[in-house]
Amino acid sequence: MGTIAEDMARLRNEMKSLRDGREAFVRDLRAAVPKILAGYRKVHAQTAQQAAAERRAFVSRMLAGYRKSHAQMAEQTAAERRAFVSEMRKKSAEMQRELARDLAGFRQAWYGPVRAEGEPGRWSEAPRPVEVERPRGGRKRREQAE
Repeated sequence: MGTIAEDMARLRNEMKSLRDGREAFVRDLRAAVPKILAGYRKVHAQTAQQAAAERRAFVSRMLAGYRKSHAQMAEQTAAERRAFVSEMRKKSAEMQRELARDLAGFRQAWYGPVRAEGEPGRWSEAPRPVEVERPRGGRKRREQAE
C-alpha cells in the first residue's frame, strides 16, 4: 500500500478516536450535569434562606424604626394639640370676659345702674328693652309719599 492509503487509514483512526472522545465527553457530561445542577440547587436554596433571613431582619428593623418615629410624632402632635387647645381656651375665655364687660356696660348705659342681689330696685323682673315705634307701611308707601 502506498502512503495515501496509510494516510487515509491514519486519518480514519484519528477521526474515530476523536468521535469516541466526544461521545465519552458527552456521556460524562450527561452524568455530571445532574450532580452539578443538584449542587447549584443546594447553594441556591442556602442563599435564598440566608437572603430571606436578612430581608426579615431588615424589614423588622425598618418597621421598628417606623413605629418609633410614629410614636415620637404622635407624642409631639399631641403636645402641640394640647398647647393649641389650651391657648384657644385662654383666648376664648378672655373674649367671653370682654363680651361680658361690654354687655354689662351696655346694660348699665341702657337701664341705669344694676342693683345688687336682694337689694330693692325699680324692677321686679328682668328689665326689658324699650320698644321703638317704627313707621308703618312698606317701601311702596314711602315711595308714594315722595
